[in-house]
Amino acid sequence: KVYCPQLAEYILSGQRHKYPALRDIAVTKYGCKEREKRMEEYWDKGIDTGDIPVDLVLEDVYNDVLDTEQVMLQQIKLLKKEGMYQLTMQMMEGLLSTTEMEANGMYIDRSLFDGNKLQIQTDIERLTEELHQLSDKYWR
Repeated sequence: KVYCPQLAEYILSGQRHKYPALRDIAVTKYGCKEREKRMEEYWDKGIDTGDIPVDLVLEDVYNDVLDTEQVMLQQIKLLKKEGMYQLTMQMMEGLLSTTEMEANGMYIDRSLFDGNKLQIQTDIERLTEELHQLSDKYWR
């Protein structure tokens, strides 16, 4: 199972807040402390994460995990209160499926698609001709 605070927030917002950033909602809605954006200072200077002091990265990641937990626990309470918990958890399963498909791709039987494409093209040509024949008596 997975839990995505962004997806949960999207659902809790009545699908109005499409891209809620964890840091923003953690502070503005869920009572997490505002933190210095120390890693962003490095990124703004063009320094890659791998070149940032490890202690700083680990501290930031640790705090992100704590914030994520606090947001998640509060979101779950809200989702249950609003009767949207089961729906949200099902959507999380869908998110997991979509992510796996995007990462691994999907098998496609190319010959089946090519055959269907030919059939659809034939149908479109036939239907277009029928449409022209029907419309000719009204347009000429």
